[in-house]
Amino acid sequence: MSNRFDWLEFPEQAPEEASGQAAPSASQEDPQALLLQAGQAFLEGRYEASLRHFSQALQLDRALSEAWSGQVRCLIRLGEYREAQAWAAKARGLFPAAPLILSAQAAALAASGLLLPALATSDEALEMAERLNLREPQIWLDRASCLLQDGQRSTAGYCLEKVRELRPEDPDWEQRIALELLEGQDLTGALEVLNRVVEHRPARAYAWFLLGRGSRKLGMRERARQALEEAERLQPGDPATQKELRALRRPCWIATLVFDSPEHPVVQTLRAWRDSRWLSWPGGRLAAEIYDRTAPGVCAVLVRFPRLQAGLRVCLQNLATRLQVRRSEWPGEETSR
Repeated sequence: MSNRFDWLEFPEQAPEEASGQAAPSASQEDPQALLLQAGQAFLEGRYEASLRHFSQALQLDRALSEAWSGQVRCLIRLGEYREAQAWAAKARGLFPAAPLILSAQAAALAASGLLLPALATSDEALEMAERLNLREPQIWLDRASCLLQDGQRSTAGYCLEKVRELRPEDPDWEQRIALELLEGQDLTGALEVLNRVVEHRPARAYAWFLLGRGSRKLGMRERARQALEEAERLQPGDPATQKELRALRRPCWIATLVFDSPEHPVVQTLRAWRDSRWLSWPGGRLAAEIYDRTAPGVCAVLVRFPRLQAGLRVCLQNLATRLQVRRSEWPGEETSR
C-alpha cells in the first residue's frame, strides 16, 4: 500500500501541507465545513483533495461515518482498491451498524472484482437502511455500481431511479450517476446524463472532461474535442484532460494515408475501435505507442508504392467491415443501438 495509508485517518501532516502551506483556516477546524469541501472536491474530480478533507474531518470528529465512507470512495476513484477494501473493513469494525459504511465496503469489493461478496454486502446495507428508515441515495448508487460491474444494467437502472427519487433534478447526483455508468461501460447512458449535467453546471471542468472521455470512447470525435477543449479552458493544464486530448489527436497514420482522408468511414471505424477497445487495456496502449513511433516511417515508404497502398486498402476495408459486424462487443456499444 502507498504511504498515504499512514496518514489517512488522522494526518499529522498531509503531503500537500508538508510543502509549507499556510496554517489551517477556521473552516479547516469545522468538521461539517470540511465535509462540504470534501464533497465539492469529489464532484470536481479532485480525489486527492477530497480524501484529505475527509481525513481532516475525522481528525476533528471520529464518529463521522460520512467521512469514513467518503475516504473509501475516494480511494476507489484513485484506483487504489486494496487500500479501499482495507479502509472499509476498518470502518466497518468501528461502525458495524452503519449502512453507509457497509455500502462503501460493497463498492470497494465490486471495484476489486469481488462481485458476489459485494452484492451480499450491498443487500445487507439496504436491509439495514430500511430497518433504520434511512433514505440515503448513496446506498442505492453503490448498489447500482455493484450491479453495473456485474453486467445487470436493467436492475441497476432501477437503483439509479431510486437515487433520482431521493434527489430529484439534482445535477450533482446526476453527475455521480453518470460516473457509475461510465465505470460500468454504459457509455451511451452516461453521455445522455452528462449532457444534462453540463447544461446545469457549465463551469465544472470535470463534467466536461467526463463528457469528452465518454464521447471519445464511443468514437464521437467532434463532440469529444469540444467537451475536452471546454474542460481545458475551465481548468488549464489538467493532466487528465491533456491525456484525453492526446489520445483524441492520435492519428490513424497508415489508414489515413491509404484512404487519403482522416474522415473516411473506414478510418473512422478503425479509429473508434482503437480508442474504445485497443486503448482500454495496458497491452493495447503499449502497442499503440509503438505504432505511433513506427507508422510515420512506414508511411514514408508506402507513398512510393501505390500498388502496395491498393492492397492495404482492400485489407483495411475488409477489417473495418468485420469490426462493424462485431461492434456490439465494443465497450459501451451494447446500448448504442
